[in-house]
Amino acid sequence: MISALLSGLIAAFVVDLLSQSRERERWILDCKKQEFKELLTALSVSYHAIISTHSSPPDRRTEEATRAYSVCQDCLRIMRDRLYITKDLPLEKLAVRWNLALSKHQNRQKLDDELMEIRDAIIDAANKAVPETRMQKLKFWKR
Repeated sequence: MISALLSGLIAAFVVDLLSQSRERERWILDCKKQEFKELLTALSVSYHAIISTHSSPPDRRTEEATRAYSVCQDCLRIMRDRLYITKDLPLEKLAVRWNLALSKHQNRQKLDDELMEIRDAIIDAANKAVPETRMQKLKFWKR
């Protein structure tokens, strides 16, 4: 009788630990997903702010340039203040690369190329951060 009660308590404890662990993993994955999304959005907004500076009329260029500078600084801050994806991406290096590309934004092709390389690196890291499903783990021998 006591052994059945004890084994039931142990089983309940183990199930509780496993479910807490799974919930924590899911929460961290949700945080990572949000950070990747925020990073891509900031990069895109920064790029479009710089591009709009060139296409704005001459009488509004100073105003657009001020706005673009603020948006770009915000993008660089976002690149540097991520918490959960720091191990997935070389964020400091990406921030330096993007800052350098922004400072040389007169060359549109180089800016476009840098944007695509950084964007691809972020997307690649986001895809690698997704854990394998149980079926993928079982099919390891097919790789």
